[in-house]
Amino acid sequence: MKKNFTSTLVMFGLLVGLSAWYFLYEQKYRVTQKEAEDSQKKLIALNADEVSEIKLEKLKNPPPENSSTPLSNPQYESIEIKKNGKDWFITSPVQTAADSLAVGALVSAICDAKQERIVEENPKDISAYGLTYPLIKVSVRKDANTAFQEIDLGINTPVAYSVYTKVSNQPSVFKSGRTLKSSVDKDLFALRDKNILTINRQDVKEVEIESTKESLVLSKDLASNKDNWSLSRENIPADSLEWSKTLTSLIELKATKVVSETADRLAELGLSKPLAKITFNLTNQKKQIILLGKSKDSLFAKREGLDTLFEVDKTLEEKVLTPSSQYRDKHLAKFDRYSISKIKLETQKESLELKKTSGDQWKLAADENSLIDSNQIDSLLTRLQDIQLTKYLSDKVKSSSSKPDIKISLFEKLDNTEKEVIQLVLSKGPQNSVKGTRNGLPLSFEISKDDFEKLNFSKQTFLKQEDKNKEAEKPQKKS
Repeated sequence: MKKNFTSTLVMFGLLVGLSAWYFLYEQKYRVTQKEAEDSQKKLIALNADEVSEIKLEKLKNPPPENSSTPLSNPQYESIEIKKNGKDWFITSPVQTAADSLAVGALVSAICDAKQERIVEENPKDISAYGLTYPLIKVSVRKDANTAFQEIDLGINTPVAYSVYTKVSNQPSVFKSGRTLKSSVDKDLFALRDKNILTINRQDVKEVEIESTKESLVLSKDLASNKDNWSLSRENIPADSLEWSKTLTSLIELKATKVVSETADRLAELGLSKPLAKITFNLTNQKKQIILLGKSKDSLFAKREGLDTLFEVDKTLEEKVLTPSSQYRDKHLAKFDRYSISKIKLETQKESLELKKTSGDQWKLAADENSLIDSNQIDSLLTRLQDIQLTKYLSDKVKSSSSKPDIKISLFEKLDNTEKEVIQLVLSKGPQNSVKGTRNGLPLSFEISKDDFEKLNFSKQTFLKQEDKNKEAEKPQKKS
């Protein structure tokens, strides 16, 4: 028994020892050792978030691959980028905003770059590695008071997917992953901000599009928290989905190419007499304006106040030339059906008033004991929201002395006060046409005969079955 107990203690001690070894060595010491080894292999002694300045130099006239002829007149093109706060800006060869995501990826690639192995510690001739005149030179520094740290990239290694690299203050030549080369081999266009506009969608309160076909203004309803727009000159609500597609395309418009850094080709690119001029009026009382020009089946853009001329996606032409009639909202009525508290319905034969009570139940105003089928109320409100206008009519709304075929009024209750939010007046016309008007809408419109029939109702429509039976049993009045 004592022997078994001793064996158990020994085994337990071994278990504790192994656990301690695993925790201390595998989980702590080995991880720390690996981090130290990785740090020693890094080509740059900076983390990505410490870098505030970058120089990227690329050889313009590299020798042919595998050529042994020395380069006599190396020419470099360079890009200089600086950080201001959280944003990056290109300072040379032009001064413009940088693509922060692209520059961030560039900085990460530089700061994460490692040596795979040392090729030669003290080479007498580095030309064999393409490092006498490196194909790409990348320099970064922490701030203006510190020196640049530079990586030189030479030719690709003959075997394996690597590139010869050298750190400027060290004699050794290294092998590094060729992905480093592809990550830093960027031109000016790849690193610059390609957005034509610098505005946020929520800051836009009005957009004016002056094209060769039409001039239209769309204004946002700033009083509501919703993205509601209207055609200002017609005072007609805009179709949210249709206008949103155009607005998004304009705000997110990006350059596909820089044609010129100076405004010296306006006539050639169709910008002296533009296809369209789009003005964005902002909530801070400022504005941004872009001009769009067309030439040889290509579309070009210029932002007012800036000289740079861009080529942009030519499919934008169709959107900016969209006629105002296509932006008109075709919904018969827009409202929140859950907030409707009262409905007035009138036809040639009868009129009735329905009121919502506590618990979202509905009653006839003239008969509090009536049993109303709430599903029928919901069906009516849903139909009103779903019906689409077939067309707007050119004639303005006028008051009429004749009684309409259907009149529908919807009310909301706010602060114990009922307010009419929708009033629809519908009348049948010749050849199965149905003409209508809506409060707040300056033009009359038409809907289909089928949709009109969906709105035909009677008191019986809304009663629950037991009240329908009682209503049917009532003696009919003699005429």
